[in-house]
Amino acid sequence: MVLNALNHECLEIHCHGSPLVIKQITECLEKMGFSSEGCDEWIDRTESDKIAAEARRSLCSVISFRVVPILIDQYHGALRNCVLKAREHIRSGDADQALTILNELLRWAEFGRHLIIPWKVAIVGPPNVGKSSLFNWLLGYERAIVDAVPGTTRDFVTATTAFEGWPVELCDTAGLRDTSDSIEKEGTQRTMAVADSADLVLLVFSNADPWCHEWESWPERWPRHLIVFNKCDLPSIRDKRLTGLNISASSGYGVKTLEQEIARCLVPILPQPGAAVPFTERHINHLRCAQESVREGNLTEAERHLSELLGD
Repeated sequence: MVLNALNHECLEIHCHGSPLVIKQITECLEKMGFSSEGCDEWIDRTESDKIAAEARRSLCSVISFRVVPILIDQYHGALRNCVLKAREHIRSGDADQALTILNELLRWAEFGRHLIIPWKVAIVGPPNVGKSSLFNWLLGYERAIVDAVPGTTRDFVTATTAFEGWPVELCDTAGLRDTSDSIEKEGTQRTMAVADSADLVLLVFSNADPWCHEWESWPERWPRHLIVFNKCDLPSIRDKRLTGLNISASSGYGVKTLEQEIARCLVPILPQPGAAVPFTERHINHLRCAQESVREGNLTEAERHLSELLGD
């Protein structure tokens, strides 16, 4: 065990062992007069800047190192400084400059909220086209049951991974088809709901199966989509169908390209290093309210929202 005195009131403990050993060490130190506190409590007590505290707390939850530099920029004041500038413009009556800053901040709202909360990607398609095999290949391990019998997946399975360093929650869904089976019908309804709430839908079809024209309406229902034709290593049926990316979930052919395309669709552009990025729903809500208030000419209300965002 290593004890590291950080300052006159804080002691850092490094030890190996089971949770029971750690509990015994903690209880021993508490009997000596020390007190313990959780990470959130410690951050709230030691960080006077509300946004910096939120950034520090978020850094404890990241699942991909690629988001770390962006959150560190916010910890060092990128977002706070931008909000302060917008508030200064509001106080001086310069609504146009304030609105320009607010618009730029909200440009990164969707990107920022997904630094901690993964993007949701749903794998959707007819039964037996290899959705579960693709799901497992994208994860790098077997998470979903794979079977040649249509209707094997009757609920959705989720797992978290990262593409090009961006956190993603993958959802493997039940196949979409007309059926009299009540359980499959329930699976179909759940698939539609999952796809409707996804940030991106992978529409997966089989390169070896005949094309069904009713599938052509799916891209309209889910505008944020990628069309994927699996089983490209099998003899293909030449008919009139939508264009898409050819892959093989059995050999892995084209899967890396698919991963890159998923990342490109989710993150088409990146903020410059040091850019201000709102990264919580609290930030986004206050910024949107301030933006609307400025547009309505209510600068007092806009200033209030920005002050609340800053924690002033």
